[in-house]
Amino acid sequence: MKKRIKDIFCIYWGLSKFFDNKSDDSIISVFDTSIASTNLGDDIINSSTYNELKKIFSTERFIKYPTHSGLAGSSIHYSNLGKYRFVCGTNLISSGMRPYNPNLWNMNWWDFTRCNPFILMGVGWGTYQKKIGIYSKYILSKILDKNVLHSVRDNYTKEKLLECGVENVINTGCPTMWNLTAEFCSKIPTEKSDNVIFSLTATMPKPLYDTNFINALKKIYKNIYFWPQGIDDCNYLKSLDVDLSEINFITPGLLDYDNLLASTEFDYVGSRLHGGIRALQNKRRTIIIAIDNRANEISLDTNLPSIEQNDGVEKLVSLIESSFQTQIKIKTQAIDSWKNQFKSVNNSL
Repeated sequence: MKKRIKDIFCIYWGLSKFFDNKSDDSIISVFDTSIASTNLGDDIINSSTYNELKKIFSTERFIKYPTHSGLAGSSIHYSNLGKYRFVCGTNLISSGMRPYNPNLWNMNWWDFTRCNPFILMGVGWGTYQKKIGIYSKYILSKILDKNVLHSVRDNYTKEKLLECGVENVINTGCPTMWNLTAEFCSKIPTEKSDNVIFSLTATMPKPLYDTNFINALKKIYKNIYFWPQGIDDCNYLKSLDVDLSEINFITPGLLDYDNLLASTEFDYVGSRLHGGIRALQNKRRTIIIAIDNRANEISLDTNLPSIEQNDGVEKLVSLIESSFQTQIKIKTQAIDSWKNQFKSVNNSL
């Protein structure tokens, strides 16, 4: 009876970490940034991370937990039973870690205290930030597993974690790009297509630039499609001073976007980073309009085809009309190091 009461107490309050509860080697806990997310880019990231994790853990069961909407005590309890706890993708950590921020890791100090250590997989730093807060430094130094290598998406994130005292970290690039090898990229067209899919970012509006950008696309391409990766992107487009009658709207969903990318030749041009990476995954000629640190840092590390928004529309048009090869630099050694550490453990069991 006492054991039953203790078990109920642990499950309800998520206090299993403080009692003798062993992990289940058949379970992998995954903290999925696409749950309760308004950005389909998170779905793109997590579909790629699951594919990569499945290559490592081919027989284990994956159980998902949210990062954006917080955790109940029972979720903390069951996630602690997993053999590993992976946090996958997106700009989840920052200099100002705090609960109830829908764009960051939505957990408070007490939640983190009750959780077993986490393992980062392709995680990035929120934005360019100078000073790391004391709370953020403390939390990140305590909650990340000290016995494994953590995977981050760019060198900026790695340097920030080093400032927090987290030294067991390597830059693997974003898992969405791990399969964009030289052989794969050689199949991506070098010349402009007749068709283009474009994207906008409602959360970082530049009405004048975006209006000129869309009007320029109309002059260059025969058929224009718009894919709303974010929940407000459609309304933002409709607020701009552009003729919408020449624009084909793609249903807001990843399946419809994938089906269109697979149907015929397309270019992708836009400010949605992972919308562009999804196009690359489908062997489509892609140009990312860099508007934040994610595209800037990933481009520096990987040679992702991109152009600064501040460079203006004319320079973008020149790039679109030019011939270029997509030559992504993959951090193969770092990726293999991160993957192989788990294979080694699995083989020794």
